[in-house]
Amino acid sequence: MRQIITRVPDDLAARLKERAAIENRSVNATVVDAVERVLAVPASRRQAWRARNDHTLVKRSPVPPDARAQRPEYAAERGPALSAALDDDRSER
Repeated sequence: MRQIITRVPDDLAARLKERAAIENRSVNATVVDAVERVLAVPASRRQAWRARNDHTLVKRSPVPPDARAQRPEYAAERGPALSAALDDDRSER
């Protein structure tokens, strides 16, 4: 068995200690289990997951015009114009 020494941020160390205590295990056993679970997933799936969840790499497309109508903040922009168009349409009947 090999010993690996690594540095982790303080908040991660605290979370590891908390998880280990909850599971009544050592921090080492908790870390080994977490690493084994991550490495059990094929690298291609891990990369795909990262690509989907890394918001610095993923560019969001603008909201399509038809979706804007369903959002209240956009509907408020069109309220007066829509009301005027409806009034015009009703007066023509």
